[in-house]
Amino acid sequence: MDLTHKALCDRAAAWLRANRRCDPVLTKVASCAEIPDAIGWSSNYRYRGSIVVECKTSRSDFRADKQKYVRYRYRAPGVEYDNGLKTRLPKRYVDAGYVPIAVPRMGNFRFFMCPPEIITAEMVKDSAPDHGLLWCSGKKVHVVIEGPRRLEADYATEVHYLRFALIHLRDNLLGLGFAVNTTEATKFFGKHGITAPEKTLFAAQGRS
Repeated sequence: MDLTHKALCDRAAAWLRANRRCDPVLTKVASCAEIPDAIGWSSNYRYRGSIVVECKTSRSDFRADKQKYVRYRYRAPGVEYDNGLKTRLPKRYVDAGYVPIAVPRMGNFRFFMCPPEIITAEMVKDSAPDHGLLWCSGKKVHVVIEGPRRLEADYATEVHYLRFALIHLRDNLLGLGFAVNTTEATKFFGKHGITAPEKTLFAAQGRS
């Protein structure tokens, strides 16, 4: 049975937890410049830092991925103009002086995950040498290429990503009726920062 993109994302999250000892592991947190299929943070001495996994179900998806991280900027003597981070420009703009620039990406380590043979080791080495490659077959994940440590991880976006993860967590709990004090709840053993709905109701009615 072919693996769907969602199934691959679930496998990626499980692999980060089990194989790279990541905690927390997050998937698809919105409101960010980059939305990785799965990302985790590990304190393991071999993999310390952030690890991103991008899941691909086709070669066309893999090829399109390269375009996501290239932008164009206009440069001329005394002038430098960012074109709004468009990924593709007609040839006449390139001829007029727009130059490609690499967009920073999250992850001290990055991997592609796909079913076997969809992406080959040669494809990764040619197009994304700072990535590793994982082949997923059933419940097994085979490391085809070990991801090298990246020296230019986009930490600012990681902070932005984690900020929104905390906001989403707080708002989801509030939506379920919990009272949430984020400052207290994020402390070590900060259980008193979250109050169950029934206790919230009792407090509103002046009951213990």
